Amino acid sequence: MPLMAEGMTFQVSRVINADPGTLYALISDVTRHGEWSPECRGGRWTDGATGPVPGARFRGRNRWGLFAWSRTCLVEEAEPGRRFVFSTVPDGFAPDSTRWAYTFEPVPGGTKVTESYEIVLAMPARIQASVVRAFLPHHFDMRPHMAATLAAVEAGAGLLPGQAAAPPGPIDVTGMWVMHHAFRRDLARFAAAVDATPLTDSGAWSAMRDRWDRFASVLHKHHTGEDDGLWPLLRERAAAAGDTEALATLDAMEAEHAVIDPLLTACRAGFDGLATRPAEADRAEQAGRVAATAEALHTHLGHEERDAMALVQRYLSTADWERLENEVFRAAYGPKDLLFAVPWSLDLLPTAARRRMLADGGPVLRLLSRLLAPGFRRGERRAFGAAYRLSASGANMYSSVG
Repeated sequence: MPLMAEGMTFQVSRVINADPGTLYALISDVTRHGEWSPECRGGRWTDGATGPVPGARFRGRNRWGLFAWSRTCLVEEAEPGRRFVFSTVPDGFAPDSTRWAYTFEPVPGGTKVTESYEIVLAMPARIQASVVRAFLPHHFDMRPHMAATLAAVEAGAGLLPGQAAAPPGPIDVTGMWVMHHAFRRDLARFAAAVDATPLTDSGAWSAMRDRWDRFASVLHKHHTGEDDGLWPLLRERAAAAGDTEALATLDAMEAEHAVIDPLLTACRAGFDGLATRPAEADRAEQAGRVAATAEALHTHLGHEERDAMALVQRYLSTADWERLENEVFRAAYGPKDLLFAVPWSLDLLPTAARRRMLADGGPVLRLLSRLLAPGFRRGERRAFGAAYRLSASGANMYSSVG
């Protein structure tokens, strides 16, 4: 493992479907860095500073395992929507200095955010070779942590992997985004498992069929709540406003639901066939069915996120949304459904989104998540086998659904 030297630089980039100003505001708020970083636990402005301006100082807190420390940092550049740069200030405890920079570039599909760091003053070699190597070996290459940070920023901007948009407005639709994330994740796992599961493993195919029933049931309840509660209310408000474009969007939402339902039924029959009389030709046909379902659902979710959620923000009040959540969406789930839905909805959520869900849900949700997670993971391993182990290790499971 080579030592860190002055002048060394590393960077990672990520395109996030949000505007540069929004992303700059998130990253330049150093008090929130604990929401994004695997290592940083947040910061506080010092010496009279109250926000990100050149010359402002803040104290950043960090933890990795049992090792905790803090550093004074100096803001060097703060150009809203374009660039935010700070450096760590050398002191007696840590004589090194690293410059961290974030740039924001508008590109098709959102903003290209680039995080980079440069070693301005290297820590003495003897400390690197002993203390850093023993306690903080990842500091020799922080790019994996930087990639995780930008993924968490994406979630903090209201976006989850695969999500198409997050229209601004007063209504908190985090619960719906989390559901969409789980639908995309599930279809990616099903697609991978269909390819990887041995035809002779009838137990795995049976478990996959039963898991498909769970997935389809949650999706059906979600769509039924929209068809029976959300779309009619939006249609009433849009009609009163004479908004013909909104009415066309709602017509499309219902039509897309109608396309997805028979695909779910066909996939269920395919899994049943593979569990009882497997053949290689059946596997290929089932892979095509799952891919067609993923394409249709991904198209629908993207359309809903871009256009239908904009109507929610335009025409509904916070009271309207809370009533729909309580009387329509949550009312569809019984106790048995909830025991599945809690670990299912939290699985593979980016760190910031997971922390927010658990904080909003309070101690009961946090307790349930801890109690139910082991059983949920065992069920996922039975149904998806190697495909689940791959996704749980951090591999990208969203490519098959866009």
